[in-house]
Amino acid sequence: MNFDQDIKNLNYYGYTILKNFLKKDECQYYIELIEKYANEDYGKKLEEKITTGWDGGWMHNLQNKDLEFLKLITNEYLEKIFKHKLNDKFYRSQEGEDPNYILQLLSARSSGKQYLDLHTDMRSKSTYDSTLGLTALWYLTDTNKENGCTFLVPGSHNLNLKEGENSYITDRDFKNVLPIEVEAGDVIIFDQGIWHGAFENKTSQKPWRLMAGLSRWWIKQSFDIPASLPDNFYQKLSNKEKSILGFCSMPPKDEFERLSMSCKYIDLKKEI
Repeated sequence: MNFDQDIKNLNYYGYTILKNFLKKDECQYYIELIEKYANEDYGKKLEEKITTGWDGGWMHNLQNKDLEFLKLITNEYLEKIFKHKLNDKFYRSQEGEDPNYILQLLSARSSGKQYLDLHTDMRSKSTYDSTLGLTALWYLTDTNKENGCTFLVPGSHNLNLKEGENSYITDRDFKNVLPIEVEAGDVIIFDQGIWHGAFENKTSQKPWRLMAGLSRWWIKQSFDIPASLPDNFYQKLSNKEKSILGFCSMPPKDEFERLSMSCKYIDLKKEI
C-alpha cells in the first residue's frame, strides 16, 4: 500500500483502488455472511420501500446483522485514509488520535438488470483539505462491464455545480466515463462528490460488494444507526467503534441533557 499515492489519487482524481486488499477466503466468508441474512423474506420487505425503480440487490445496516462486518471499516490502513480525509481537527471532544468521522451506512449490494444513472452522493462541494464524505467498496467477486461494474468520471468531484443548474446531482452527461473493472478482493474508495453509476448486469451472477459511506461527524447519517443497533451489540463495541457509529455525535434531547451535539467517551451511555 502507498498511503501518499492513495491520498493524491483521492485529491486529484476523486478515487483510488487498493488491489488485493481482501484474500479470496475472506471474500467467500463475507459472501456467505451476506447470504445468511439476505433471504427471500428480507428481499420482499425491502421491495416495499424501494421508490427509485433500480433493481439491484441490497442488504442494509450490516452493523445490525453481524459485528464481523465492522472489521472492514476499522482496518488500520483504511482508518488512516479516512482520518486524513474526514477527521475534523477542530472537533472539541476529540479523544486522542481516534477518528471523529462517522458511518453513514454499511450495506451489501449487487448490480441489477437496470443501468444506474450517473449521479453524485454529496450535494455540497468538497475541497482537497475538507472532504465531506467518502464511499468504500469491497469487491467480493470479479466485476466488469458485463456483470455491472461501477463507472465514474475522474476528477468530477471538483466540479462546482450549484443547486438550480441542470443536472445538479443526477442524470448528467459526461464523455470521459471510466469503467472500474476489478477483481475479487479489490477495494475502491471514492469522494462522494464524484459522478458515478453502474452498468446493467447482463449475467445471472450476483457480483456482491460491501459498501460503507463515511462522512464528517456533523453530517446526518443515512439511517439512525444509534437508535437501531441492538444493545447486545452495543455492549461489545469499543468506545472508538461507538464513536464511528455516531454515538458521540447524537443531538441532545434538550438543553438539560447536553449543550453540544458532540460528546466524549466518558459521556457515552452504559446501555441503549
